[in-house]
Amino acid sequence: MADTNYPPETWDVLVGRVKDRWDRALVRIVPFSDVPKRFGKGAQICLVKGDNRELFTIEFSNYKAGYFVCGLGLTSSEQADALIGSEVFVHRSMRPALPNGQLYPDEYIGMQIETEGGESLGEIEEVLETPRHEVFVTPQVMVPDVAEFVVSVNKEAGKVIVRDVAGLRPIE
Repeated sequence: MADTNYPPETWDVLVGRVKDRWDRALVRIVPFSDVPKRFGKGAQICLVKGDNRELFTIEFSNYKAGYFVCGLGLTSSEQADALIGSEVFVHRSMRPALPNGQLYPDEYIGMQIETEGGESLGEIEEVLETPRHEVFVTPQVMVPDVAEFVVSVNKEAGKVIVRDVAGLRPIE
């Protein structure tokens, strides 16, 4: 078990899946993340299978051809077998910082969208990820995260400032 200050239900960044057991009580994890040391010795992970969430600290890790063989402190092959199919999560605080003030999509949720003139266009409830850019969704508008629309993002103030361009609002 991992020693952490974050409760298991808050570990919500999917980074891999337990594919199978490897040699007695080790598990084989297929990563969905290329973050260095994500599955290294001492890393903390949360395994989720059904309604069960359990925190672990990786005690041993070895990379082999697209997967990690990890020791999680399990003592039997039965314990390891029970984890097969588990999704592997980390806490969002464990994500690497993005460059140049960029934010992860979930960090926009709850921010207010305002025009340059100060008019509120609502709170961001969802961020759609499209092949070209993200789209901020409020009850009133959908705003593409592109320079033609978005003037600035202030994470501390919880605001996204946008240009009031034609077509931004629905026709009434």
